[in-house]
Amino acid sequence: MLEYRLEHPLTTGALRLDVLVVKKRPEAVVKRQIAEIFRRDNIIEYKSPADNLSVNEFYKSFGRACLYEALDDVDIADLTLGYYVSLKAA
Repeated sequence: MLEYRLEHPLTTGALRLDVLVVKKRPEAVVKRQIAEIFRRDNIIEYKSPADNLSVNEFYKSFGRACLYEALDDVDIADLTLGYYVSLKAA
């Protein structure tokens, strides 16, 4: 038996990126260690110590990055995806 679900929602809310950092000028130099890996568009996902950084969490973040790339017409070669894990409890 088959079950059909039309327009099945993937989340209860809108998909959102935690932080998007866009480098407006390619020649700009940012004097922070994290900026050494920055490209033009940089997605940063925040995780608390209580969060589980699992393969499934990576796939969800990667999926959001792919959607951003496709919907905002971003060159995938100019995109980074990173994680920031807080060491303090929220």
